[in-house]
Amino acid sequence: MSPHYFTDADYARIIMNYTPTSVRPEVWGHIEDFVRSVVSSLEIHAGTTSRDTLRNVLSAVAKLSAWVWTRYGVISLETVFHPSIIGDYFESSATKSLNRTTVGTQRSLLMR
Repeated sequence: MSPHYFTDADYARIIMNYTPTSVRPEVWGHIEDFVRSVVSSLEIHAGTTSRDTLRNVLSAVAKLSAWVWTRYGVISLETVFHPSIIGDYFESSATKSLNRTTVGTQRSLLMR
């Protein structure tokens, strides 16, 4: 198989094996099932979405979920993806080093 051709099964494996480097392991242990479940539920398909986009979605969801867990001690679809929570996240110190383009891209991925 050529490295440029991925299947939905490959994407499922990427999601199940994903471990972010930007989230502390002790936080990841609390949120990993949630992050994988959320990204899996988006039904991102290899035929219509690049692997880089899949990885960007995984990273954005993981970082936001970690921030919510650290700040509120709870994660759910309603809390993590509430527009005001997403807005607060992008106003926090966790995202201050990001340029405007990156913020816009991540915000759009999270508002899907």
